Amino acid sequence: MDSTMRKSFLTLARCPERETVACPAQLNLTKERLTVGRAANSDARLQQKSVSRNHAMIRRRDNHFLVVDLASSNGTCINGIRVLQQQLKDGDTVTFGDVEYVFHQCDEPPEASDEAPEGAQFEATVDLGSETRGQEEHAVPGDAVQECGIVGRSCALMDAVRTTMRAAATDATVLIRGESGTGKELLARLIVNESARNTKRFIPVACSAIDPNIMGSTLFGHEKGAFTGAIGLKKGVFEEAHGGTVFLDEIGELELAMQVKLLRVLQEGEITRVGGVNPIPVDVRIIAATNRDLETALKGGHFREELYYRLKVIEITLPPLRERIEDIPDLAKFFMEECRQSFSSPVHGIGPDAIRALQRYSWPGNVRELRNVIERSMVLADASTLSVSDLPGEIVDGPKDRGLDADSLSGNATLEDVERAYIKKVLEKCENNKQRAAKQLGISRSTLYEKLREIGTRKDT
Repeated sequence: MDSTMRKSFLTLARCPERETVACPAQLNLTKERLTVGRAANSDARLQQKSVSRNHAMIRRRDNHFLVVDLASSNGTCINGIRVLQQQLKDGDTVTFGDVEYVFHQCDEPPEASDEAPEGAQFEATVDLGSETRGQEEHAVPGDAVQECGIVGRSCALMDAVRTTMRAAATDATVLIRGESGTGKELLARLIVNESARNTKRFIPVACSAIDPNIMGSTLFGHEKGAFTGAIGLKKGVFEEAHGGTVFLDEIGELELAMQVKLLRVLQEGEITRVGGVNPIPVDVRIIAATNRDLETALKGGHFREELYYRLKVIEITLPPLRERIEDIPDLAKFFMEECRQSFSSPVHGIGPDAIRALQRYSWPGNVRELRNVIERSMVLADASTLSVSDLPGEIVDGPKDRGLDADSLSGNATLEDVERAYIKKVLEKCENNKQRAAKQLGISRSTLYEKLREIGTRKDT
């Protein structure tokens, strides 16, 4: 029989609390996604104590099914092995906490049994040994994660991915935090790809790259004649993304007036075009990202408290590359493969000496900098294997400018002196580009101009 016509379902194999708490005898996998958990709105509600409120999700892709753990307390196991996500095969045993099901794809479902099959053992409730637990925590991400370009097996990265997968199963607002170059947009795309809005538009907006004078028109649109040059009606990002997702990168750069309008979108689900008077309803999920310390911005009056709490319903922190150096070998190989698909190169591997050098470097530019280093090295290398001699000098020797030169400041230097010297250094490094300098300093462009006026170091541009 054609496999596309086969029925797919889970039949109950073991439910330890079944005498007091009922378990569904069969879960038919007829929907695009099925949520499992104790929450009342779960598609498959399992009220056992070992099951988390939002425990797992089963997604259909063509005639294949992917089990995704939603950061559950007691884990989701397939054939006794705890997984983050994994595709199901006919006959696989799937456990949610202490509740065990068997996955089937066949013409007619077998009868569900009230007891576990003779001789069956429920391995997922056993306290896993350190070796097994380490393998789980360092599990390689599944296809959906790798398709978004998220590569690595470190605990810090896996924690972020687990929270991301859990966020994807909801429609909550998400705030992604992390240094520049850590891959915040990749996480945002993963959320969208695994969410119910994955067939709708995803529009990323780089808040720091848009002139504040046209930010209102960009986000909310404008009416004809709203300002000089507005020769026709224009829909903004939120209208264009209706039903989908808007990713606001560098949200900390939004001016206060624009923050008020964004708050209205979150609270009321509506926008008003520039020059318009009638509110327009919009159905949009917002994912925001920042590399700034928003708490400090709050105290300084540069970020609205109401917006801050509206954005961080779910908060995900991406670790910098220097805190996940065990991921560098996988990332290097991933970028090498990407480069080979883009241009011809004799390089097909990377030596252990080069890997050690990459792991010793502090990576101020994070994953983005690593990709650039790999591409540059592959372009210039002659041998088939990258060695330490193929890497840029600053990678091997370490960054030449990790901070202020202590000898350049006297022992009586004040905090203002240190700040002035550091701002000068950053401006020199950024070739007096204020936008880049502000980004590196972790402050808004307007704050940088204020500091430059205060300390008298502003240069003509």
